[in-house]
Amino acid sequence: MYQSEAYKALSLEAREIYRILKAEYRGTYTDIRNGTDTVICPYSHIAAQGIRRGNISIRLDELEQLGFITRDGGGLLNIPNKYKFSDRWKSIGNEEAHAIKKNIEAIKKAKRTKSASSILK
Repeated sequence: MYQSEAYKALSLEAREIYRILKAEYRGTYTDIRNGTDTVICPYSHIAAQGIRRGNISIRLDELEQLGFITRDGGGLLNIPNKYKFSDRWKSIGNEEAHAIKKNIEAIKKAKRTKSASSILK
């Protein structure tokens, strides 16, 4: 996995969030009520590990687009996010990985520009 084009395209923050999700993984016992193979990890837990709260969403999008996770619900008020690990990263080649990385950075830049313009108003 570490030699894959998808992994090489991940930002350092996305890699750290992936590591956090792996550490939170408890197999089918994670969501014992449903017996599903998910990872339950609220944003507050990720933020407590040193990731800026404003960057969590974009980095989770990055992990999803590069094929490392899929979102499996949650994310509503008082309902933590749920994720599943994916092997789709195996099928992502160099060109696709760089295109996704470029798209993610454009989205992040647009968010920064939007935030800056709202502060100036």
